[in-house]
Amino acid sequence: MKVDLLFEADNLYVAAHLIGTDDVVVTFNNRGDIGDGGGFWGDRFLEKCGVSAIGICARHANWFPEEEMAAAIQAIHAAIPGKRIITYGISMGGYGALKFSRALGAVRALAFSPQWTINPHHCGHYTYQYTECYDATLRGGEPIKSDDLSGQCFVFLDMREYPDWKHFEYIKDAAQQSPHCSLETVIAPFTWHGTLFQLTSAKHGIASRLIEIARDDAKAHSANFRQLLRESRSTSRHYQETRMYCLAHRSGERVDAGTTALRHSLLKIKTQESRLLRAILSQIDGHTLFGMNGVRAEIAKDHLWSTSNWAMDRILRVLRRHNLKETECIIRECLRDREPDNFGLRMYVANTLADIGFSGRATLDLISYFSKNSPKSNDELHAIRSFFDRINKPELVELLRVEGFV
Repeated sequence: MKVDLLFEADNLYVAAHLIGTDDVVVTFNNRGDIGDGGGFWGDRFLEKCGVSAIGICARHANWFPEEEMAAAIQAIHAAIPGKRIITYGISMGGYGALKFSRALGAVRALAFSPQWTINPHHCGHYTYQYTECYDATLRGGEPIKSDDLSGQCFVFLDMREYPDWKHFEYIKDAAQQSPHCSLETVIAPFTWHGTLFQLTSAKHGIASRLIEIARDDAKAHSANFRQLLRESRSTSRHYQETRMYCLAHRSGERVDAGTTALRHSLLKIKTQESRLLRAILSQIDGHTLFGMNGVRAEIAKDHLWSTSNWAMDRILRVLRRHNLKETECIIRECLRDREPDNFGLRMYVANTLADIGFSGRATLDLISYFSKNSPKSNDELHAIRSFFDRINKPELVELLRVEGFV
């Protein structure tokens, strides 16, 4: 697709793909999609939607410095006089969609999980998320004020994502004092900070309908956006995965947590984490052998490399909460054995196994390991001796003495 450069500065640039529509969607990129001087965030998606689009592209995570933005907005107005503008972005881009809505003369803003500010002086009492990106010289990411807002401002957020909710509280305060805008909230549960991804990961053209609704004055209401989110749930991979994660986390935090919703969620997700959790639920139901075999089958496939560290952390919390010690033991042994030269991990697993009653297995593993690998430093010797002092079992200490470690 052909993209024209409208404006360029040290910290951002503006690119456009204009096809003559009365509406122009002005997008703001997020910190994970940094502009490279070519296209812009959302360019091909909006081309498929059949609407003119302009992208304001930060060259790094700078939250759109106001001085350069003033010049960029002048260039945009010169390029599209008389056009209806809809701003659109997520996270850093959601901030931009709101912050510069009035300067752009936007009739509507679609802000997914926006920040109110990243200036730590203003938000440091509730979050330091992204505050490391704040540059007092550039002054990008200053608080959104009432005079910044214009038109219908739609904020999409997961209310259980604490930093996003706190940012929204301050955005709401600014909107309530603004005579130029109306603020509507679109709640997107089980999306965390990735509210937009529920729509973009769904099938059947769900994402393009977001833009259709935003362009239609008769349909552009929060109820229609909420309905769109509900319709997307059955095919949205992002929604299904985050919902599963939340339910699994709850199961790891509460021994009395119901599992029906989690079971239904797991059936929709074809990942190793899902299969492991189904096997664990079988054990919770009393089908111990069946569940253990399921876990062992996953270990045999790839030593659980297909499961991310944060997913594994959730799984281990579920096991600990439901007192499934044998299963926790074999999973931790798997994590240890797939990195055989990682001494720190080996000692961490040894101490964890001792915590859940498997000090004997941990001891035999250490003795086997050090029969082939002599301790390389005093720190390693100290770690071994501390472990055996901690477990304080004479028969195991005797094994240590026989092997020459004490």
